[in-house]
Amino acid sequence: MHYKQNGYGKTDGRQQVGMWLAGLIIGVPALALLGFAGYCATLGSSAVLSALGVGLGVAAAATAVGAFLGFLFGIPRTLQGNTTPGPDEIADYRPNTNLEQISDWLTKILVGVGLVELGRAGVPARNLIASIGAAVGGTDAARVTAAVLLVVFVVWGFVASYLLTRLRAAGAFRTFEIAQITQQLLDDQAARDATALELLERTLNPASGVAPPSQEQLNQAIAAASPLIKAQAFLQASRQRQASWNRGSEKEKMERTIPVFKALIASDTDRRYHRNHAQLGYALKDSRQPLWAEAERALAEAIKRRGPRQGWILYEFNHALCLIHLDPNAASAETRDVVIADLAVVGSSKQGPGLLKTREITDWYTRSGIPRTADQP
Repeated sequence: MHYKQNGYGKTDGRQQVGMWLAGLIIGVPALALLGFAGYCATLGSSAVLSALGVGLGVAAAATAVGAFLGFLFGIPRTLQGNTTPGPDEIADYRPNTNLEQISDWLTKILVGVGLVELGRAGVPARNLIASIGAAVGGTDAARVTAAVLLVVFVVWGFVASYLLTRLRAAGAFRTFEIAQITQQLLDDQAARDATALELLERTLNPASGVAPPSQEQLNQAIAAASPLIKAQAFLQASRQRQASWNRGSEKEKMERTIPVFKALIASDTDRRYHRNHAQLGYALKDSRQPLWAEAERALAEAIKRRGPRQGWILYEFNHALCLIHLDPNAASAETRDVVIADLAVVGSSKQGPGLLKTREITDWYTRSGIPRTADQP
């Protein structure tokens, strides 16, 4: 076995302790069994197998008793004082500590009873040693051998079990509990995602006779959904809006996307995404009864979150249309300046010339008497 050495050519102190403990745990029972085998060799050929069988059985039984006691004393304890779930726990889950409680009770009982009955243990112990000694030869040497087997393997089983429990049990329990918590979190998230998808379907494509969810219900479901489900909700709603916004017979279908975009905006507590606001603005603007003011605010927020970078120039174009409908004759100088700034952004893009020929834009220039720049048609 290779051990990493430090700069002075010496193994780490913990590794030295580990090597010493490993040698002790392996060497003690080996020496005891070797001594017992030597004793059996002094017996007659007819008694050797019988003595070996009894001795090995006694060693196994003593080891089991010691290992059980070592396990009881070595079981790690879970902190019980904190009733608030930690970051690795969920609100309705706490680790099951029944085994720890049983270990604690049995340990106290065994220690208490052992101390009380210690003075009376001599006679049963002598009787046990005498019985084992009689089975392995019936001589004084046999009784000494029996006593050695009992003491060595009880102590060895206790020490080995205690060390293994202390070194390994805590990690095993922690791994198991983390796996349980993770699985429960996954199951809970899957249930929340299923609820979000159900409410999404009821919102976008409600069945006959089934009422769509309220905005608050949809907000809560989308907020609790995973990022993948939120992305799916955005794609499904935006595709439905794009497929129906300019079809008069399907305007109602387009309007069903509005609650979805509002729910996505409500779930974006970090204020990271601009496309939710833009899609909401488009849907509000293109409704059967356009909500120009709400659409203008949504598009203004989309422009703000997007920042001054290239792309998504339809934000400025539709924002300008909203302002034109809110102030058709450019009575407000502030509104007029914002419209001109929006149209300048539109005109600087490849799509600009075509968009600026829109009738609403040309009529606004005519009504307001605002001269166009050289790059505007």
